Amino acid sequence: MLRIFQTEFIKSKDTFVRWLTAIIPIFCVWLLIFINRSVKMNGVSKWDMALCLLFNWWSAMLLPLTIALICSLVNSQEKKSGNYRTLRLHYISPANIWIGKIFIIAFYMFVTSVIFLVATIIAGRLLIGGGQIPLNKIISAIAVIWITSLAIIPVQLFISTWKGTALSIVVATAGVVLAVVTMTTKLWYLVPWNIAPRLMCPIVRVNVNGLYIKNSANPLLDKSVISLGIISALCMFLVFTLITSFWFSRREVK
Repeated sequence: MLRIFQTEFIKSKDTFVRWLTAIIPIFCVWLLIFINRSVKMNGVSKWDMALCLLFNWWSAMLLPLTIALICSLVNSQEKKSGNYRTLRLHYISPANIWIGKIFIIAFYMFVTSVIFLVATIIAGRLLIGGGQIPLNKIISAIAVIWITSLAIIPVQLFISTWKGTALSIVVATAGVVLAVVTMTTKLWYLVPWNIAPRLMCPIVRVNVNGLYIKNSANPLLDKSVISLGIISALCMFLVFTLITSFWFSRREVK
């Protein structure tokens, strides 16, 4: 598996995938913090309002679309390099090839998350100005978003491999809409696109509408949902990975 991971990493060298992992988080952070400067604070600190804006948009829309795009680029790169024929000549298990691709995309998203973290701190210090940086809150939010977004990767990679980039983007967009609709329902933890933005509610006190939650009695601030969301996301990641790897193995045999 390590060999497959190394192969996938080498294949992405000098491709747009690596550039994308850096460009998107940096651009998003600077844009959103710049927009935040024009938002009325209404008694909320600049950092709290900035984190609401940043992590609400990042978890609910920007990250899912980024995952869909990276999955499509990885699949396109594989088609250009021989559509898995080279790896099949080495008698590598199709399931292992598929899992290796999921893991390399997860690694790219981890790098993207780290860049997002650094960009948030730097942009926040330069554009927001004074005040103590809520470092623990920023690290917790980014870590939770990365972990809970893993479940989306096998789904988006499956769609892009099966039907291409266009449908992958459509599914990601539909997932974003579905997340908004189901965020306050009892079954929110069953929608993979919904888990990350839902967990941002108690972590950065962001409401469904993207505004800061002032009322401490708001049920969205219940922190017990964090463990439920993480467990649900990891279980879905495992299940979706196994199902799609089985599909890929069958597909390769044909």
